[in-house]
Amino acid sequence: MQEECEKHPLLIENRAEQDIEEGKPLVKTAVVALNESAVIVRAWTWERNYSDSFQLKIDVLESVKKRFDKEGITIPFPSRTVVMQENK
Repeated sequence: MQEECEKHPLLIENRAEQDIEEGKPLVKTAVVALNESAVIVRAWTWERNYSDSFQLKIDVLESVKKRFDKEGITIPFPSRTVVMQENK
């Protein structure tokens, strides 16, 4: 996810010189929640304006999904077993 964000052309550099020297990533990512059927990962990026941020978001969502498919990472979907009983 971080790599997909970092290669997007609308992303802008917003790190301090010290952060760059220390090798801190351009895009910060973190697991923010563990849900029943999902691991929620968030990425923080900087863009010039809201329009660019919206475009980056939809582009990255698509590229991350394609990258997951390529890497064999599946998205978990909940499944349920329903047992039907006949009333007598």
